[in-house]
Amino acid sequence: MSKQLVWLITGTSSGIGRDLTLAALNRGDKVIATARARSLGQLDALKEMGANTLQLDVTAPLEELRETARKAIAIHGHVDVVVNNAGYIEVGTLEETTEEETYNQFNTLIFGGLNVARAFLPSMRERKTGTVVWIGSLGGWHPAPNGGLYGAAKYATRGVSETLDEEISPLGLRSIVFELGYFRTNFLTDGHRAAYKPRIEDYKPITEAANARLVGACFELDPYNQRQPGDPTKGVQVIIDLVHGEGAAQGRKVPSVVALGSDCFDVAKGSCEKTLANLKEWEAVTKSTDFPKESERKHRDSQSPGLSAMLNDGDYLRRIEDLACTMAMEGAMDTMGAHQPLYSRQTRTLVDAQHIKVSFTLELQTAPENCCTDNYLSQFSHSTIVKMSKSTLNIVMGSMTFGAPGKEGARVHDLKDVEAILDAFQQHGHTEIDTARVYCGGTCEEYLGKIDWQSRGLKMETKLYPVPQKSAFFNDIINHTPENMRRHLDDSLKALNTDTLEMWYLHGPDRSTPYEVTLKAVNEFYKEGKFKRFGISNYMAAVEPELFPCLRKYGISFYEFNPLGGGFFTGRYHSLNDQVEAGSRFDPNRMQGQGYRKRHVPLRSYPRLDLTEIQAVADKHNLTMAEVALRWVSHHSLMKREFGDSVLIGASSVEHIKQNLVDLEKGPLPDEVVSVLDEAWIQVQPYSSTYFH
Repeated sequence: MSKQLVWLITGTSSGIGRDLTLAALNRGDKVIATARARSLGQLDALKEMGANTLQLDVTAPLEELRETARKAIAIHGHVDVVVNNAGYIEVGTLEETTEEETYNQFNTLIFGGLNVARAFLPSMRERKTGTVVWIGSLGGWHPAPNGGLYGAAKYATRGVSETLDEEISPLGLRSIVFELGYFRTNFLTDGHRAAYKPRIEDYKPITEAANARLVGACFELDPYNQRQPGDPTKGVQVIIDLVHGEGAAQGRKVPSVVALGSDCFDVAKGSCEKTLANLKEWEAVTKSTDFPKESERKHRDSQSPGLSAMLNDGDYLRRIEDLACTMAMEGAMDTMGAHQPLYSRQTRTLVDAQHIKVSFTLELQTAPENCCTDNYLSQFSHSTIVKMSKSTLNIVMGSMTFGAPGKEGARVHDLKDVEAILDAFQQHGHTEIDTARVYCGGTCEEYLGKIDWQSRGLKMETKLYPVPQKSAFFNDIINHTPENMRRHLDDSLKALNTDTLEMWYLHGPDRSTPYEVTLKAVNEFYKEGKFKRFGISNYMAAVEPELFPCLRKYGISFYEFNPLGGGFFTGRYHSLNDQVEAGSRFDPNRMQGQGYRKRHVPLRSYPRLDLTEIQAVADKHNLTMAEVALRWVSHHSLMKREFGDSVLIGASSVEHIKQNLVDLEKGPLPDEVVSVLDEAWIQVQPYSSTYFH
């Protein structure tokens, strides 16, 4: 066991600070536990267990903190470890919070913590030993609407600690930030979260939904508070071990940033992967702003006297900007030229012509000429999804498994299970929900209408599929005549408990009604405010040669669904004789299952896709088949977030949705995996889809 250390810990009246104090005392270390004056009485129990206690307010002036440091050092003659733990969450959007609230949040988490370090560093420098510990957060790794000030301060905490470590490590000292995920402490309770003060009505749904997800304050929902995954006893023990150089740190150099908690690991990893992917994608633009290297300049001057003359004329700055822009554009075009054939072959591996959703906003009744295949569309303008998340593409939650028992396709029957799935979805920063009038015989919309999705800050989108006759699938007739559409759209609004939708789709073509008649009525519904965006789904077109050029020309988003092929690309299904889960999308006893079996080429008599090679290369790189599919869609298809393109995923369990969301936040696939997928696409391309729906 290493030597006994003397710790000074701020914010020890509760939570991680208190747990860390107890763990250090149990280890045999000395602890000086501190708290503000009003909380000092809460340290009596720690004092009885052997801790010394001091009043310390991290927001006090630096001179006052230096005096407190002198008192603390006098107790045992020195302090080995200073832990900046004190903190609270300022609740509210960035625009709503006041200047005073902003200052107080940063004063507690950054300015105060830095002053505490300043107060103890002179003694540590004199002894040439000492550690400054900062308690960070996963909030410092991703944007957190409604807690932005706290998250921003935790971003800064990591930066301050890493910089401090660079400055003091040559002196024999160190600074470590422990980035904590959600641990099961009282940190989310009212005493540690500033009360929300609604000031701007537009932000109220976002803020109330965020509060409710954490503490169950605004609607009937099991709160995340006291269901956090992190065990504080284990967390503080790791901190003790790493500071001492014991346990997992035995014989290893402890890094200056340490993540604690699986949720923090996933969030930090996803953030890093997204940053690396962005750097790679924009590398040419990023590097285009440098001055040419001397060797490159001399070579270019010798090869191009005209360029040299251009750079030496009186309009130097403007021309160098033009040159940089040209270089960036050429770099982007070179990249596109190099990879476009691969993308062109690959896109329909997972996005075939039956999996098409495009969305746009109606503005006028006149239709553009020469659009695409069946799609006679009113004039539109692109509407981009700007909700921040860690995934490369916008993610939409498909709800077709939510519904009453016994209904076609229904697999999630309990509202609590529905809410748990949505909790997991929203924890990754996503808000769009997709449903349809016909899903689960109409009960899917009814289920969603019961969960108060507006208070969650969700956006609801539904669709209207033509049903020529009543059946077990849907006990009503649906067509795209103006009267029938209005009736069913109103039924959807009523079932979903709302007056307006984020988006409304025609779920498939109704060729019994002229498109001009249908779309004139659709435009009337839009002008009445029944939906904000309009989409079409299952209107067939060849995705890459026909659809994407049209979408990009007119600014229409592409919504891809079935990224896992209804489960086929998980590797579970190989032939028509395979046993399948009852109620699944390949269940032959279900209408849906019969359709999926007809749709997917590998289950028919054509040359089938052998998943063996894909499975082998996935195993080689420690990837699951589902992960391969989802990461391919995210990074190697034609889809781009800047165009509003989105991936629609479904789930029948919380475990499924969590894993899929994590996979969608990972980076591009290894080149070898992409190459094997490319070869697989060549095999099945002639049989991949039907053109007519």
